[in-house]
Amino acid sequence: MVLDQDHVMVRDALRTFVREAVTPHAAAWDRVRIRSAALQIHDGYGYPRAGLSVR
Repeated sequence: MVLDQDHVMVRDALRTFVREAVTPHAAAWDRVRIRSAALQIHDGYGYPRAGLSVR
């Protein structure tokens, strides 16, 4: 696919934004989401949340 100059500029700007503003935080956001999902599953089975450590 051949992009015109405007599309190339938007693509490059978005890549730069993601590299600088999103990528540095992605691993932390994934850990929080995984922990949150695990707690929801745990609670869904009726087990108490006591004793779980969420950091």
